[in-house]
Amino acid sequence: MNYIDLNDLETYLNINVNVSVSSGDLFYFEMYRDGSDSVVYTTPLSGLVNLGYYQQLYIDTDGIGLIDETQYNVVGFNESGQKVVYRGKFQTTSKDILDYSINENKYTQKINSTNYTILD
Repeated sequence: MNYIDLNDLETYLNINVNVSVSSGDLFYFEMYRDGSDSVVYTTPLSGLVNLGYYQQLYIDTDGIGLIDETQYNVVGFNESGQKVVYRGKFQTTSKDILDYSINENKYTQKINSTNYTILD
């Protein structure tokens, strides 16, 4: 699952769309709060950054009004809106997730012990 840091105004989601992507292909993405049918944000019609086996989608989080500790659904469409090319989720957080593993909205702090015991 992708995570969006609410402290960062520019975010990229790593996704894998269900079509082959070449430069200049146009897609748009709609975001919904999990459990809701109303659109929270629609990305401008633009190309994805193709990075081989996955793509990056730029999200401008300034002014969207994303809620902390909330999951969102993302649905991607081709230029005409006729075909769904991506479905996925992401979660927002303002915590530093490098020190946590996240499962079902529960943050578990990783143990970063550098103390080793040498047994003879």
